[in-house]
Amino acid sequence: MLRMKTVSLDIFFDNERVKRAAGAAARRNLSKAGAFGRTAARSSIRKRKAVSAPGKPPSSHTGLLRKFIFFGYDAARKTVVVGPMRLNQKIGAARGAWEHGGEPALTKLLGCGTWMKAPHGVTGAWSGEYHVALNRQTEAGAVAPGEHGKQDMNKQTSGELVGWWAFDGDGEATVVDSVTGAADRIEGNFKRVAGVAGAALKLDGFTTAVVRAAGDAPKLTGECTIEAWGALGAYPWNFCAVAAQGDDGRTGYNFAIGPRGEVRLGVSAGGQWVSCCSGDFAIELRKWTHVACTCGADGVLAVYVDGKLAGEADAAGAPGFAPDADLCIGANAHAVRPSHHRGEGGTRPSWFCLDGMLDELKIYSRAMSADEVAAVFAAVTPGPQQELMPRRMPSGPEGPGRFGAYYCNLKYYDEWDALWPVGSHPDVLVRFDRSPVRVVFWRGSRFSPAWVSETGLWMADQSIEAWNDAEGCYEHMQDRHC
Repeated sequence: MLRMKTVSLDIFFDNERVKRAAGAAARRNLSKAGAFGRTAARSSIRKRKAVSAPGKPPSSHTGLLRKFIFFGYDAARKTVVVGPMRLNQKIGAARGAWEHGGEPALTKLLGCGTWMKAPHGVTGAWSGEYHVALNRQTEAGAVAPGEHGKQDMNKQTSGELVGWWAFDGDGEATVVDSVTGAADRIEGNFKRVAGVAGAALKLDGFTTAVVRAAGDAPKLTGECTIEAWGALGAYPWNFCAVAAQGDDGRTGYNFAIGPRGEVRLGVSAGGQWVSCCSGDFAIELRKWTHVACTCGADGVLAVYVDGKLAGEADAAGAPGFAPDADLCIGANAHAVRPSHHRGEGGTRPSWFCLDGMLDELKIYSRAMSADEVAAVFAAVTPGPQQELMPRRMPSGPEGPGRFGAYYCNLKYYDEWDALWPVGSHPDVLVRFDRSPVRVVFWRGSRFSPAWVSETGLWMADQSIEAWNDAEGCYEHMQDRHC
Protein backbone atom coordinates (compact mmCIF):
# COMPACT_ATOMS: atom_id res chain seq x y z
CA MET A 1 0.00 0.00 0.00
CA LEU A 2 1.31 3.46 -0.92
CA ARG A 3 1.25 5.91 1.96
CA MET A 4 1.59 9.57 1.04
CA LYS A 5 3.50 11.74 3.48
CA THR A 6 1.75 14.66 5.09
CA VAL A 7 2.93 17.97 3.64
CA SER A 8 3.11 20.63 6.34
CA LEU A 9 4.50 23.65 4.51
CA ASP A 10 3.70 27.32 4.99
CA ILE A 11 2.88 27.80 1.32
CA PHE A 12 -0.70 26.60 0.85
CA PHE A 13 -3.47 29.18 0.56
CA ASP A 14 -5.41 27.95 3.60
CA ASN A 15 -2.37 28.51 5.84
CA GLU A 16 -2.68 31.42 8.29
CA ARG A 17 0.75 32.82 7.35
CA VAL A 18 -0.19 32.88 3.67
CA LYS A 19 -3.51 34.54 4.48
CA ARG A 20 -1.70 37.33 6.29
CA ALA A 21 1.09 37.69 3.73
CA ALA A 22 -1.00 37.62 0.56
CA GLY A 23 -4.09 39.52 1.58
CA ALA A 24 -7.66 38.55 0.80
CA ALA A 25 -7.90 39.80 -2.80
CA ALA A 26 -4.52 38.46 -3.97
CA ARG A 27 -5.10 35.15 -2.18
CA ARG A 28 -8.47 34.73 -3.87
CA ASN A 29 -7.19 35.46 -7.38
CA LEU A 30 -3.95 33.51 -7.07
CA SER A 31 -5.75 30.53 -5.57
CA LYS A 32 -8.09 30.44 -8.58
CA ALA A 33 -5.16 30.64 -10.96
CA GLY A 34 -3.29 27.91 -9.09
CA ALA A 35 -6.29 25.59 -9.08
CA PHE A 36 -6.73 26.06 -12.80
CA GLY A 37 -3.02 25.47 -13.44
CA ARG A 38 -3.03 22.31 -11.34
CA THR A 39 -6.05 20.94 -13.20
CA ALA A 40 -4.42 21.66 -16.55
CA ALA A 41 -1.19 19.98 -15.45
CA ARG A 42 -2.96 16.91 -14.07
CA SER A 43 -5.10 16.46 -17.18
CA SER A 44 -2.00 16.63 -19.40
CA ILE A 45 -0.27 13.68 -17.69
CA ARG A 46 -0.89 10.31 -19.32
CA LYS A 47 -0.48 6.89 -17.75
CA ARG A 48 2.04 5.16 -20.01
CA LYS A 49 5.50 3.61 -19.97
CA ALA A 50 6.83 5.44 -23.02
CA VAL A 51 9.37 8.23 -22.50
CA SER A 52 7.99 11.71 -23.14
CA ALA A 53 9.53 13.90 -25.81
CA PRO A 54 11.25 17.13 -24.69
CA GLY A 55 8.73 19.86 -23.96
CA LYS A 56 5.84 17.39 -23.67
CA PRO A 57 3.95 16.37 -20.50
CA PRO A 58 5.73 13.66 -18.52
CA SER A 59 4.68 10.03 -18.57
CA SER A 60 3.53 8.41 -15.36
CA HIS A 61 3.96 4.64 -15.27
CA THR A 62 1.28 4.17 -12.61
CA GLY A 63 -0.65 7.43 -12.93
CA LEU A 64 0.34 8.51 -9.39
CA LEU A 65 2.21 11.60 -10.55
CA ARG A 66 -1.15 13.38 -10.84
CA LYS A 67 -1.58 13.11 -7.07
CA PHE A 68 1.67 15.00 -6.42
CA ILE A 69 0.80 18.17 -8.39
CA PHE A 70 0.19 21.06 -5.98
CA PHE A 71 0.08 24.84 -6.06
CA GLY A 72 1.38 27.22 -3.41
CA TYR A 73 2.15 30.84 -2.65
CA ASP A 74 5.61 32.19 -3.45
CA ALA A 75 5.88 35.05 -0.95
CA ALA A 76 9.17 36.36 -2.34
CA ARG A 77 7.66 37.05 -5.77
CA LYS A 78 4.00 37.37 -4.74
CA THR A 79 3.00 34.71 -7.26
CA VAL A 80 1.51 31.24 -7.33
CA VAL A 81 3.68 28.26 -8.28
CA VAL A 82 2.26 25.06 -9.76
CA GLY A 83 4.15 21.82 -10.13
CA PRO A 84 5.18 18.44 -8.70
CA MET A 85 6.13 18.75 -5.03
CA ARG A 86 9.09 17.08 -3.40
CA LEU A 87 7.68 15.28 -0.35
CA ASN A 88 10.88 14.01 1.27
CA GLN A 89 11.64 17.08 3.34
CA LYS A 90 10.07 20.13 4.93
CA ILE A 91 10.86 23.37 3.16
CA GLY A 92 9.11 26.60 3.97
CA ALA A 93 9.63 28.36 0.64
CA ALA A 94 7.42 27.48 -2.32
CA ARG A 95 10.20 27.39 -4.89
CA GLY A 96 12.34 25.14 -2.70
CA ALA A 97 9.46 22.75 -2.12
CA TRP A 98 8.83 22.15 -5.81
CA GLU A 99 10.87 19.57 -7.68
CA HIS A 100 12.63 21.29 -10.56
CA GLY A 101 16.10 21.91 -11.86
CA GLY A 102 17.51 25.40 -12.32
CA GLU A 103 15.47 28.40 -13.32
CA PRO A 104 12.67 27.35 -15.67
CA ALA A 105 11.96 29.53 -18.68
CA LEU A 106 8.48 29.66 -20.15
CA THR A 107 9.12 29.53 -23.89
CA LYS A 108 5.62 28.66 -25.01
CA LEU A 109 2.29 29.09 -23.27
CA LEU A 110 -0.01 26.06 -23.53
CA GLY A 111 -3.22 27.37 -21.98
CA CYS A 112 -1.72 27.40 -18.49
CA GLY A 113 2.01 26.94 -18.32
CA THR A 114 4.04 24.27 -20.03
CA TRP A 115 6.18 21.30 -19.10
CA MET A 116 9.91 22.02 -19.27
CA LYS A 117 12.88 19.71 -19.15
CA ALA A 118 15.35 20.28 -16.31
CA PRO A 119 19.14 20.30 -16.78
CA HIS A 120 20.89 16.99 -17.32
CA GLY A 121 21.56 15.01 -14.17
CA VAL A 122 18.94 16.70 -11.99
CA THR A 123 16.71 14.33 -10.00
CA GLY A 124 13.12 14.75 -11.05
CA ALA A 125 13.85 15.68 -14.63
CA TRP A 126 10.61 17.51 -15.35
CA SER A 127 9.13 20.73 -14.12
CA GLY A 128 5.69 22.16 -14.63
CA GLU A 129 6.32 25.31 -12.65
CA TYR A 130 4.24 28.29 -13.69
CA HIS A 131 4.10 31.76 -12.16
CA VAL A 132 1.13 34.11 -12.26
CA ALA A 133 1.80 37.76 -11.49
CA LEU A 134 -0.84 40.25 -10.40
CA ASN A 135 -1.07 43.56 -12.28
CA ARG A 136 2.08 42.64 -14.22
CA GLN A 137 4.22 43.43 -11.15
CA THR A 138 6.62 40.56 -11.75
CA GLU A 139 9.99 40.42 -10.04
CA ALA A 140 13.11 39.07 -11.72
CA GLY A 141 12.90 35.38 -12.36
CA ALA A 142 9.08 35.16 -12.39
CA VAL A 143 7.34 34.45 -15.66
CA ALA A 144 4.48 36.64 -16.81
CA PRO A 145 2.01 35.09 -19.26
CA GLY A 146 1.49 36.72 -22.65
CA GLU A 147 -1.69 38.45 -23.64
CA HIS A 148 -3.25 35.33 -25.17
CA GLY A 149 -2.45 33.30 -22.07
CA LYS A 150 -3.85 36.01 -19.80
CA GLN A 151 -7.10 36.00 -21.71
CA ASP A 152 -7.40 32.22 -21.47
CA MET A 153 -6.62 32.34 -17.76
CA ASN A 154 -9.10 35.13 -17.10
CA LYS A 155 -11.87 33.18 -18.76
CA GLN A 156 -11.35 30.41 -16.23
CA THR A 157 -10.40 32.36 -13.09
CA SER A 158 -12.34 35.61 -13.22
CA GLY A 159 -15.36 36.38 -11.08
CA GLU A 160 -17.54 34.52 -13.61
CA LEU A 161 -16.39 31.19 -12.11
CA VAL A 162 -18.29 31.06 -8.83
CA GLY A 163 -17.96 27.36 -7.94
CA TRP A 164 -15.44 24.64 -8.83
CA TRP A 165 -15.44 21.14 -7.33
CA ALA A 166 -12.49 19.14 -8.69
CA PHE A 167 -13.16 16.19 -6.30
CA ASP A 168 -9.44 15.67 -5.71
CA GLY A 169 -8.31 14.23 -2.40
CA ASP A 170 -6.98 11.14 -0.72
CA GLY A 171 -10.03 9.60 0.90
CA GLU A 172 -11.18 12.37 3.24
CA ALA A 173 -14.94 12.88 3.39
CA THR A 174 -14.85 16.43 2.03
CA VAL A 175 -14.54 18.10 -1.35
CA VAL A 176 -13.00 21.56 -1.67
CA ASP A 177 -14.50 24.34 -3.75
CA SER A 178 -11.42 25.76 -5.49
CA VAL A 179 -13.03 29.19 -5.85
CA THR A 180 -13.89 29.84 -2.21
CA GLY A 181 -11.67 27.29 -0.49
CA ALA A 182 -14.70 25.94 1.41
CA ALA A 183 -14.74 22.22 2.19
CA ASP A 184 -18.11 20.52 1.65
CA ARG A 185 -18.85 17.24 3.39
CA ILE A 186 -19.51 14.14 1.28
CA GLU A 187 -22.44 12.23 2.75
CA GLY A 188 -23.08 8.50 2.36
CA ASN A 189 -20.91 5.86 0.73
CA PHE A 190 -18.36 6.97 -1.85
CA LYS A 191 -14.93 6.29 -3.32
CA ARG A 192 -12.20 8.45 -4.82
CA VAL A 193 -11.20 7.07 -8.22
CA ALA A 194 -9.19 8.21 -11.24
CA GLY A 195 -10.97 11.06 -13.04
CA VAL A 196 -10.52 13.18 -16.15
CA ALA A 197 -8.08 15.35 -14.17
CA GLY A 198 -6.73 13.98 -10.92
CA ALA A 199 -9.36 12.18 -8.86
CA ALA A 200 -13.12 11.90 -9.32
CA LEU A 201 -15.97 11.16 -6.93
CA LYS A 202 -17.64 7.77 -7.36
CA LEU A 203 -21.23 7.91 -6.11
CA ASP A 204 -23.00 4.69 -5.13
CA GLY A 205 -26.41 5.41 -6.71
CA PHE A 206 -28.20 5.37 -3.35
CA THR A 207 -26.61 7.32 -0.49
CA THR A 208 -23.93 9.72 -1.79
CA ALA A 209 -24.54 13.47 -1.73
CA VAL A 210 -22.64 16.75 -1.44
CA VAL A 211 -24.71 19.56 0.06
CA ARG A 212 -23.65 23.21 0.34
CA ALA A 213 -25.67 25.31 2.79
CA ALA A 214 -27.74 28.02 1.12
CA GLY A 215 -25.81 30.87 2.68
CA ASP A 216 -22.52 29.60 1.26
CA ALA A 217 -23.77 28.52 -2.18
CA PRO A 218 -22.65 30.40 -5.33
CA LYS A 219 -24.70 33.54 -5.83
CA LEU A 220 -26.46 33.52 -9.21
CA THR A 221 -28.48 36.46 -10.49
CA GLY A 222 -29.41 36.84 -14.15
CA GLU A 223 -27.70 33.93 -15.92
CA CYS A 224 -25.44 30.93 -15.43
CA THR A 225 -23.50 28.04 -16.95
CA ILE A 226 -22.94 24.64 -15.30
CA GLU A 227 -20.56 22.02 -16.64
CA ALA A 228 -19.22 18.69 -15.40
CA TRP A 229 -17.69 15.41 -16.51
CA GLY A 230 -19.48 12.19 -15.65
CA ALA A 231 -19.47 8.46 -16.32
CA LEU A 232 -22.50 6.38 -15.33
CA GLY A 233 -22.58 2.77 -14.23
CA ALA A 234 -26.38 2.79 -14.61
CA TYR A 235 -29.03 5.37 -15.40
CA PRO A 236 -30.80 6.83 -12.33
CA TRP A 237 -34.28 5.73 -11.25
CA ASN A 238 -35.62 9.12 -12.32
CA PHE A 239 -34.09 12.51 -13.09
CA CYS A 240 -31.24 13.05 -10.64
CA ALA A 241 -29.38 16.29 -10.07
CA VAL A 242 -25.85 16.95 -11.21
CA ALA A 243 -26.30 20.31 -9.46
CA ALA A 244 -29.56 21.79 -8.22
CA GLN A 245 -30.71 24.58 -5.96
CA GLY A 246 -34.40 24.96 -5.24
CA ASP A 247 -37.56 22.88 -5.41
CA ASP A 248 -37.51 20.90 -8.66
CA GLY A 249 -40.46 21.93 -10.81
CA ARG A 250 -41.18 25.08 -8.83
CA THR A 251 -38.22 27.26 -7.82
CA GLY A 252 -34.53 27.74 -8.62
CA TYR A 253 -32.76 25.48 -11.09
CA ASN A 254 -32.14 21.76 -11.58
CA PHE A 255 -29.45 20.40 -13.91
CA ALA A 256 -30.05 16.67 -14.05
CA ILE A 257 -29.50 13.34 -15.82
CA GLY A 258 -32.54 11.21 -16.59
CA PRO A 259 -33.54 7.53 -16.43
CA ARG A 260 -33.03 7.10 -20.18
CA GLY A 261 -29.72 8.93 -20.40
CA GLU A 262 -31.24 12.37 -20.97
CA VAL A 263 -29.62 15.65 -19.95
CA ARG A 264 -32.11 18.24 -18.69
CA LEU A 265 -32.08 21.78 -17.33
CA GLY A 266 -35.11 23.15 -15.51
CA VAL A 267 -35.35 26.77 -14.33
CA SER A 268 -37.96 28.99 -12.76
CA ALA A 269 -38.27 31.77 -15.34
CA GLY A 270 -40.92 34.38 -15.99
CA GLY A 271 -43.04 33.07 -13.13
CA GLN A 272 -43.20 29.52 -14.49
CA TRP A 273 -41.10 26.37 -14.62
CA VAL A 274 -39.32 25.96 -17.96
CA SER A 275 -37.09 23.10 -19.03
CA CYS A 276 -35.14 21.83 -22.00
CA CYS A 277 -34.00 18.25 -22.45
CA SER A 278 -31.86 16.19 -24.78
CA GLY A 279 -33.07 13.06 -26.52
CA ASP A 280 -32.95 9.62 -24.95
CA PHE A 281 -29.57 7.97 -24.36
CA ALA A 282 -27.59 11.13 -25.05
CA ILE A 283 -25.21 9.80 -22.39
CA GLU A 284 -23.61 6.42 -22.92
CA LEU A 285 -22.99 4.16 -19.95
CA ARG A 286 -19.47 3.60 -18.65
CA LYS A 287 -17.94 6.39 -20.74
CA TRP A 288 -16.61 9.80 -19.69
CA THR A 289 -19.06 12.38 -21.01
CA HIS A 290 -19.03 16.17 -20.73
CA VAL A 291 -22.41 17.72 -19.89
CA ALA A 292 -23.19 21.42 -19.72
CA CYS A 293 -26.15 23.76 -19.55
CA THR A 294 -26.68 27.49 -19.95
CA CYS A 295 -29.42 29.85 -18.81
CA GLY A 296 -29.50 33.32 -20.35
CA ALA A 297 -30.73 36.53 -18.74
CA ASP A 298 -33.86 36.29 -20.90
CA GLY A 299 -34.55 32.68 -19.88
CA VAL A 300 -33.15 31.02 -23.02
CA LEU A 301 -32.03 27.52 -21.99
CA ALA A 302 -29.64 25.07 -23.64
CA VAL A 303 -28.05 21.73 -22.75
CA TYR A 304 -24.89 20.27 -24.30
CA VAL A 305 -23.36 16.80 -24.48
CA ASP A 306 -19.67 16.51 -25.37
CA GLY A 307 -19.59 20.10 -26.59
CA LYS A 308 -22.59 19.77 -28.92
CA LEU A 309 -26.01 21.34 -28.50
CA ALA A 310 -28.44 18.62 -27.39
CA GLY A 311 -31.54 20.65 -26.48
CA GLU A 312 -32.79 24.22 -26.14
CA ALA A 313 -35.83 26.22 -25.04
CA ASP A 314 -36.97 29.68 -26.10
CA ALA A 315 -36.91 32.74 -23.88
CA ALA A 316 -39.45 32.57 -21.05
CA GLY A 317 -38.48 35.64 -19.02
CA ALA A 318 -35.88 36.45 -16.40
CA PRO A 319 -34.82 33.41 -14.37
CA GLY A 320 -35.61 33.35 -10.68
CA PHE A 321 -33.00 31.50 -8.68
CA ALA A 322 -33.48 30.21 -5.13
CA PRO A 323 -30.70 31.65 -2.93
CA ASP A 324 -32.42 30.43 0.26
CA ALA A 325 -32.22 26.76 -0.78
CA ASP A 326 -29.26 24.43 -0.24
CA LEU A 327 -27.14 23.46 -3.25
CA CYS A 328 -27.30 19.70 -3.89
CA ILE A 329 -24.58 17.99 -5.95
CA GLY A 330 -25.00 14.48 -7.36
CA ALA A 331 -28.29 13.78 -5.59
CA ASN A 332 -31.87 14.99 -5.32
CA ALA A 333 -32.94 17.21 -2.43
CA HIS A 334 -35.98 15.05 -1.66
CA ALA A 335 -37.35 11.55 -2.22
CA VAL A 336 -38.53 10.92 -5.79
CA ARG A 337 -40.70 8.19 -7.28
CA PRO A 338 -39.09 6.02 -9.96
CA SER A 339 -40.01 6.92 -13.53
CA HIS A 340 -42.30 4.95 -15.83
CA HIS A 341 -44.21 3.36 -12.98
CA ARG A 342 -47.37 1.35 -13.72
CA GLY A 343 -50.33 2.75 -11.87
CA GLU A 344 -50.29 4.95 -8.79
CA GLY A 345 -50.08 2.23 -6.13
CA GLY A 346 -47.13 0.24 -4.92
CA THR A 347 -44.31 2.61 -5.94
CA ARG A 348 -43.05 4.82 -3.16
CA PRO A 349 -40.72 7.86 -3.44
CA SER A 350 -37.17 7.04 -2.45
CA TRP A 351 -33.78 8.68 -2.02
CA PHE A 352 -31.16 8.08 -4.66
CA CYS A 353 -28.16 9.72 -6.28
CA LEU A 354 -26.16 9.39 -9.47
CA ASP A 355 -24.72 5.93 -10.01
CA GLY A 356 -21.22 6.50 -11.37
CA MET A 357 -18.43 9.07 -11.34
CA LEU A 358 -18.50 12.86 -11.24
CA ASP A 359 -15.57 15.18 -11.88
CA GLU A 360 -14.70 18.84 -12.51
CA LEU A 361 -18.08 20.41 -11.68
CA LYS A 362 -18.04 24.16 -12.37
CA ILE A 363 -20.66 26.89 -12.02
CA TYR A 364 -20.30 30.24 -13.80
CA SER A 365 -22.29 33.43 -13.27
CA ARG A 366 -22.83 34.01 -16.99
CA ALA A 367 -24.20 32.06 -19.93
CA MET A 368 -21.48 30.74 -22.24
CA SER A 369 -21.94 30.69 -25.99
CA ALA A 370 -22.10 27.42 -27.91
CA ASP A 371 -18.55 27.96 -29.17
CA GLU A 372 -17.28 28.49 -25.62
CA VAL A 373 -18.92 25.29 -24.40
CA ALA A 374 -17.36 23.41 -27.32
CA ALA A 375 -13.95 24.86 -26.46
CA VAL A 376 -14.27 23.87 -22.80
CA PHE A 377 -15.07 20.30 -23.84
CA ALA A 378 -12.23 20.16 -26.37
CA ALA A 379 -9.70 21.36 -23.78
CA VAL A 380 -9.79 17.99 -21.96
CA THR A 381 -9.20 14.57 -23.48
CA PRO A 382 -10.01 11.93 -20.85
CA GLY A 383 -8.66 8.43 -21.19
CA PRO A 384 -10.92 5.36 -21.07
CA GLN A 385 -12.33 4.85 -17.59
CA GLN A 386 -11.39 1.59 -15.86
CA GLU A 387 -13.66 1.75 -12.80
CA LEU A 388 -17.13 0.90 -14.15
CA MET A 389 -17.77 -2.56 -15.54
CA PRO A 390 -20.94 -4.06 -17.08
CA ARG A 391 -23.21 -5.43 -14.36
CA ARG A 392 -24.72 -8.89 -14.30
CA MET A 393 -26.98 -10.17 -11.55
CA PRO A 394 -25.19 -12.86 -9.54
CA SER A 395 -26.23 -16.49 -9.96
CA GLY A 396 -23.28 -18.48 -8.65
CA PRO A 397 -20.77 -20.66 -10.52
CA GLU A 398 -21.60 -21.54 -14.11
CA GLY A 399 -22.13 -25.10 -15.25
CA PRO A 400 -23.38 -28.25 -13.45
CA GLY A 401 -22.50 -28.94 -9.83
CA ARG A 402 -23.26 -31.38 -7.09
CA PHE A 403 -27.01 -31.41 -6.57
CA GLY A 404 -28.14 -29.56 -3.49
CA ALA A 405 -29.12 -26.25 -1.93
CA TYR A 406 -26.19 -24.16 -0.69
CA TYR A 407 -26.05 -21.15 1.59
CA CYS A 408 -23.85 -18.49 -0.02
CA ASN A 409 -23.21 -14.78 -0.51
CA LEU A 410 -24.06 -13.77 -4.07
CA LYS A 411 -22.15 -10.54 -4.68
CA TYR A 412 -23.39 -8.04 -7.26
CA TYR A 413 -21.08 -4.98 -7.32
CA ASP A 414 -19.23 -3.19 -4.52
CA GLU A 415 -21.54 -0.22 -4.02
CA TRP A 416 -24.68 -2.36 -3.98
CA ASP A 417 -23.16 -4.99 -1.70
CA ALA A 418 -22.13 -2.29 0.79
CA LEU A 419 -25.81 -1.47 1.45
CA TRP A 420 -26.51 -4.89 2.98
CA PRO A 421 -25.34 -5.53 6.58
CA VAL A 422 -25.74 -9.28 6.19
CA GLY A 423 -23.91 -12.33 7.46
CA SER A 424 -21.61 -14.59 5.50
CA HIS A 425 -24.37 -16.68 3.88
CA PRO A 426 -27.51 -14.59 3.25
CA ASP A 427 -28.53 -16.25 -0.06
CA VAL A 428 -29.39 -19.75 -1.29
CA LEU A 429 -28.24 -21.38 -4.53
CA VAL A 430 -29.59 -24.67 -5.90
CA ARG A 431 -27.34 -26.58 -8.35
CA PHE A 432 -27.93 -29.68 -10.46
CA ASP A 433 -25.37 -32.32 -11.32
CA ARG A 434 -26.75 -32.93 -14.82
CA SER A 435 -27.78 -29.41 -15.82
CA PRO A 436 -26.08 -25.99 -15.91
CA VAL A 437 -29.36 -24.35 -14.86
CA ARG A 438 -29.53 -22.92 -11.32
CA VAL A 439 -32.27 -21.82 -8.96
CA VAL A 440 -31.41 -18.64 -7.08
CA PHE A 441 -32.91 -17.26 -3.87
CA TRP A 442 -31.16 -13.87 -3.80
CA ARG A 443 -31.77 -10.94 -1.46
CA GLY A 444 -31.65 -8.60 -4.48
CA SER A 445 -34.90 -10.13 -5.77
CA ARG A 446 -36.31 -10.41 -2.24
CA PHE A 447 -35.71 -14.17 -2.20
CA SER A 448 -38.34 -14.82 -4.81
CA PRO A 449 -37.03 -18.01 -6.54
CA ALA A 450 -35.60 -17.46 -10.01
CA TRP A 451 -34.46 -19.99 -12.57
CA VAL A 452 -31.22 -18.94 -14.30
CA SER A 453 -30.32 -20.51 -17.65
CA GLU A 454 -26.87 -21.52 -18.83
CA THR A 455 -26.77 -18.23 -20.81
CA GLY A 456 -27.59 -16.10 -17.76
CA LEU A 457 -31.28 -15.47 -18.49
CA TRP A 458 -33.51 -15.15 -15.43
CA MET A 459 -37.10 -16.39 -15.13
CA ALA A 460 -39.15 -15.80 -11.99
CA ASP A 461 -42.71 -16.46 -10.87
CA GLN A 462 -44.26 -13.09 -10.09
CA SER A 463 -47.23 -14.63 -8.26
CA ILE A 464 -49.87 -12.49 -6.52
CA GLU A 465 -49.27 -8.74 -6.31
CA ALA A 466 -50.20 -6.78 -3.21
CA TRP A 467 -49.27 -3.46 -1.67
CA ASN A 468 -50.18 -0.87 0.92
CA ASP A 469 -49.30 2.74 1.67
CA ALA A 470 -46.75 1.85 4.35
CA GLU A 471 -44.65 -0.81 2.60
CA GLY A 472 -45.37 -0.20 -1.08
CA CYS A 473 -45.31 -3.37 -3.19
CA TYR A 474 -44.76 -6.74 -1.50
CA GLU A 475 -45.11 -10.31 -2.67
CA HIS A 476 -44.49 -13.87 -1.53
CA MET A 477 -41.24 -14.84 0.26
CA GLN A 478 -40.04 -11.25 0.48
CA ASP A 479 -38.26 -10.46 3.73
CA ARG A 480 -37.54 -6.72 3.55
CA HIS A 481 -35.55 -6.81 6.76
CA CYS A 482 -33.25 -9.75 5.99
